[in-house]
Amino acid sequence: MSEVEREYKELVELVSKKSLDFDFPNTSIAHAKLVIGKIIETSSETVNIFSRNLKHEIFDNGEVVNSIKANDRVSVNILLEEPDQESNVKFSELKNVKIKTVNEKLKNYDYFIVGDKTKLRVCSRDKPHAAVVNFCQKKKGGELDRIFKEVWDNITVVPS
Repeated sequence: MSEVEREYKELVELVSKKSLDFDFPNTSIAHAKLVIGKIIETSSETVNIFSRNLKHEIFDNGEVVNSIKANDRVSVNILLEEPDQESNVKFSELKNVKIKTVNEKLKNYDYFIVGDKTKLRVCSRDKPHAAVVNFCQKKKGGELDRIFKEVWDNITVVPS
């Protein structure tokens, strides 16, 4: 692990542990995996994920699945624009994961992950590895959670 990666990991640990309202960048796939794992690890109720699919190397590597397995007290809800059967199976086999295909309503939103309405990672559609992260953003987290639930409650589960 490089010095920069070690420092980034320490930053993520500090900000998540102290629940600081502090925006910081996520600029690589390694950072994305670390941040997503920490959001899942530190959430106690719900993690909502909106993504194009689960084939991207951020998700399709075992690390995110392992984070979900390690925190089986949290419900993970995943909205996908382009579901992929093979990747979906890895996630849908986990007892605390549900996957649905998104309708048109979220097509104009950036991709995001929100844990317990406060922990979030928001990335642009064209650069999923580059994002803004915050572990205590109640206003934006609450807004994304509300939008997610509104869509979630009006669509059916993707068959696995």
